[in-house]
Amino acid sequence: MSSESLLEAKSYTDGSWHRLHPLTPVLRVGLAVLAVIGVVFAIVWETFLDSLAHYVIFRELPENPQSDLPDIPLVDSLGGAAALAIGALVGGALWLWLSWFVHRVRIGDSLIEVVDGVVFRTHRQARRDRVNSVALWRPLIPRLFGLSKLEFQSAGSDANVTLSYLPHPIALELRRIVMQHIEKEQSGAEEATEPPATLHVEVPLERLLGSLLVSVETAWLVAVFGAIVASWLISGDPVVWVAAFPAAVFYVLTVARQWSRASQFRLESTPHTVRVSYGLFSTTSASIPPDKVHALHISQPWPWRAFKWWRVEIHRAITPGQATGNQSLSHNMVLPVGTIEDVREVVRLFLSDSVDQEGLDALGPVLSGSLVDIESGEEPETLILRPRPWARIPLLFSYPVHSVGIIGRALWSRTGVLVRKLTIVPMQRMQSVGTFRGPFHALTHLDGLECHIVPGPGVTQMMGFSQPEARRLVNQLSKGVVESLDNSVASR
Repeated sequence: MSSESLLEAKSYTDGSWHRLHPLTPVLRVGLAVLAVIGVVFAIVWETFLDSLAHYVIFRELPENPQSDLPDIPLVDSLGGAAALAIGALVGGALWLWLSWFVHRVRIGDSLIEVVDGVVFRTHRQARRDRVNSVALWRPLIPRLFGLSKLEFQSAGSDANVTLSYLPHPIALELRRIVMQHIEKEQSGAEEATEPPATLHVEVPLERLLGSLLVSVETAWLVAVFGAIVASWLISGDPVVWVAAFPAAVFYVLTVARQWSRASQFRLESTPHTVRVSYGLFSTTSASIPPDKVHALHISQPWPWRAFKWWRVEIHRAITPGQATGNQSLSHNMVLPVGTIEDVREVVRLFLSDSVDQEGLDALGPVLSGSLVDIESGEEPETLILRPRPWARIPLLFSYPVHSVGIIGRALWSRTGVLVRKLTIVPMQRMQSVGTFRGPFHALTHLDGLECHIVPGPGVTQMMGFSQPEARRLVNQLSKGVVESLDNSVASR
């Protein structure tokens, strides 16, 4: 990064108001602007061609040019159309300049603020110590101009603050500065450049394509084509093949969309953050401090079982924001498809304080079986619960693997047969824990266990346990949560 980019990036953090790149308003409303310009150009071009043809034939310009396009009020000649086009361009340019002029950003010692809007003003702000992660988005068109979008993701309803757009080197430096504040490095040293990242997990192209082809979507496509073939053999009417076309188009578009999102997936780490990068045409790079992760969810759809592939997602206290847009994989995804060794590496990166080496070694047996497979009476901090026989009724196929327990400094919940699921919740991230009792539990004198954390894809409710065992686990878990919080406060 050049010294000029470093100085310009640091100038954004001096506590004064700054403006973003001049192309920001064009890129933010690019499609709308292009549509309006296209309509105006089509009307003017049609009028011009009609007038030109009339002049070639009759050697004079028409008084009322004809056009197949809708008539425009106050435009009844070529000069009027040209004046309208010029006026629209000048007015649009003036509006875009005004939008850029009033769009300002200020990054102070404690707040990140963005002011925007010409007619309706908005003032968004986020506390720097409440920012849970920083995402760097590079959509295709801004990427061609060397620009990036920087999003500071915080907890709360619509609490994210976005800076769009900035030159990419400046966005990188701003991310480093803000993440350095989040990390609260004990040395307090200010580094001139972003620390080098260490690569831990990378998804090969062949594995990604294989996971998309061997998927639930493919199973549905095969089922649809099977139904079409069966209907054709029974009825003999070839019209039934018409349904194959939309099914095939939908499948191809779905696979292509997922492939473009998850391509070039990389999981890297800096001294205090984990960086998740992915994207083919539009790229995303999110820096996530591990202590902002509230839970980790591992799952395996049934088509992947033969290949031993897994997917890993996390719970974060953020507003999805841009992460729900078309250019994003998912604001929770940290491994779209990987082997068990990749899963262990992800768990080690995000939950190093809660899962030790024994826990990492236990991931394989737990994911292929249940928590009972690693139960040991020699470890007093390990407590595993299995559902009672009455729980076979609601649990059906998942009863053999349904289990919950305290392993190390985390709560592990294992369930699911068609889709194998394991959720690991660090004790220091739990908001509360307790039991619940629905109609089934009341009839069978059983209890369910519930862990309250920020929303996400993980399993937070487990059912069908005996009341004494459930109370024992809740008491031990409550004690562990208090001890983990005390240790966390003492280490600060």
